[in-house]
Amino acid sequence: MFVSIFTSYVKAKILGPMYLGILRTADVALAYSHLSSVSLPFVIRRDLPQLIGEKKVTEAKRLAAIGFTFTITSVIVYVIGLYVFTFFVKDETLRYALYVIIIVILFQTVAGYGNIMAKGLNKYKFLSNINYVTVGINLIIVLPLIYFFSIYGALWGLVISNLIVAIIYWRYIKFGFQIIWDFKVVKGLLFAGIPLLITDIATTIFTSIDRLLIVNMESVEKVGLYAVGNMIASPIFMIISTSSIIIFTQLNEKYGKDTSLEVIKKHFEEPIKLLSIIIPVIIGIIILITPLL
Repeated sequence: MFVSIFTSYVKAKILGPMYLGILRTADVALAYSHLSSVSLPFVIRRDLPQLIGEKKVTEAKRLAAIGFTFTITSVIVYVIGLYVFTFFVKDETLRYALYVIIIVILFQTVAGYGNIMAKGLNKYKFLSNINYVTVGINLIIVLPLIYFFSIYGALWGLVISNLIVAIIYWRYIKFGFQIIWDFKVVKGLLFAGIPLLITDIATTIFTSIDRLLIVNMESVEKVGLYAVGNMIASPIFMIISTSSIIIFTQLNEKYGKDTSLEVIKKHFEEPIKLLSIIIPVIIGIIILITPLL
């Protein structure tokens, strides 16, 4: 986590406000691409541990494959729409960034689905190794590309890193990467995914509307300055996001085997209490070191 924060800081220093602003503005398209799946992968991640806990492995694999088919199909429709949108973008550098982001979206969709499957299968050791690979890619490949080629290096560094991670997931998580279409199952998943989708839409809007307003009312350079300020809060968001995934995956698997209240207490209440102690300490540390940045 701290290496990721360090690389983000170095990236911001090298790119400067203008190019960092373009990169963060293009990132909005990447953020909205996740909505195209209508939150189906997260519904599947919720159901996988319980199905596996009930020894229904074949059913779990089929469900994962159906989710992958829908996700790939929907994201292709999204990138076609994004490509059409680029015709109306006046800034040449931003337009180029969006072209590259289209490629990133395709690779990230595969990698992201593999990540969700790994979480659903409780392969957290594998996920930890993926994090090390990502850190290595950022340090060895991405940062040098940014240093020598500025924003173009940053963009193609994204392509390379997502391609490598996608290949790793495709190669080692042999769960769900098949093409199976079943409208009846998809319909049921969509019904379950709509509440999650509403939450995702609200979250995506609230986390991107600031950049969209700034670039519309001010400039991409101001977006870059704003992004630098937001880097301070990133450790908190990363801890909360990672912890919630681990907690709910473990809870679903254990609850599939034992529905007693003791399971909820052990795998939900106790971790939440621990986080309520850790997070205020981290916030205090961030407040103390912020003036030194």
